[in-house]
Amino acid sequence: MKENRNEPIPVESVQESVERSLSLSRNCAQAAFRCLERQWNLESSGLPKALSFYPCGTLFLGGTCGAALGCMMAMGLALGKEDPDPGEDAGEAARLLEAFCRRMVKQRGGITCRDILKFDPGLDPSTAPRSASGKKRSISHVQRCAPTITECVKIALELLANREKDRESVGTMPAAAK
Repeated sequence: MKENRNEPIPVESVQESVERSLSLSRNCAQAAFRCLERQWNLESSGLPKALSFYPCGTLFLGGTCGAALGCMMAMGLALGKEDPDPGEDAGEAARLLEAFCRRMVKQRGGITCRDILKFDPGLDPSTAPRSASGKKRSISHVQRCAPTITECVKIALELLANREKDRESVGTMPAAAK
């Protein structure tokens, strides 16, 4: 993370941030990532472009939720290590990622679009990037995912905030990932 952090997004404003991001990209992974990128002031270079392959569960196939993936990528940029020692414990970042996935399962029913949406986007023609007529999918198709994107971003924000509070309570400040 860069040194100068933005003011925290109030939890009630997360939905507005998600809606703003969705109106720009209509991609769950990019929308979730962009919310956290702004909040944590991340240096992301080409990551949003790479996340373009993850709408509706990996190219509309119902796999891993794009919003969850976008949040996991942001958490990795914020907390991961550039060159971890092969023998080293996966550490705090891995524990936070596990906590994120457990919360997603508990609060949204899973981490795949199939589990969260309770249907398979790969079998629904309305979720395809372009319909048979060649029209782009509408924002209404993306809006069905907005509550999940909002929940993913809230979970990531809460996990990092709690991590920082825990560190501050024992007198050490969190080091920015390199």
